[in-house]
Amino acid sequence: MQPFLSPPEHDQVVHALAGVESRTSSEIRVLLFPGRTGDPIDTAAREFTRLGLDRAKQHNAVLILLAPRSRTFAVHADPEVEEKCGSDLWLEVSRAIESDFHAGRIPDSIVAAAAAAGDRLSHYYPAGSQAPGEPHVAVLDPG
Repeated sequence: MQPFLSPPEHDQVVHALAGVESRTSSEIRVLLFPGRTGDPIDTAAREFTRLGLDRAKQHNAVLILLAPRSRTFAVHADPEVEEKCGSDLWLEVSRAIESDFHAGRIPDSIVAAAAAAGDRLSHYYPAGSQAPGEPHVAVLDPG
């Protein structure tokens, strides 16, 4: 199987995430899920825990999961993020993903989703002395 992102696309996504994460103390992780998922919301919740995002020190982690093989996606966050940002955050992120993702432009959908999440998160979790460190792009390569 082919990887979802070519090396230059991966670099583009990492660079974009670094820019987004520089504006917020939140950890934004993107996961390209290699298989099909019948319920992307459940899959995102399970992966959020598996990746240790539920243990983020500031309780401000967000996972954007894209499952290209099933053409589905979901966003999952720490409960504190949901409480502060509200449910319209997910609508904004979903709108940012949707057209590019369904057109097969995966890198563009990731960049748009991360930017939409970062814009909102930066209001509630501005960048401070505790920078999140390296950008977080988890790409599970089925190939």
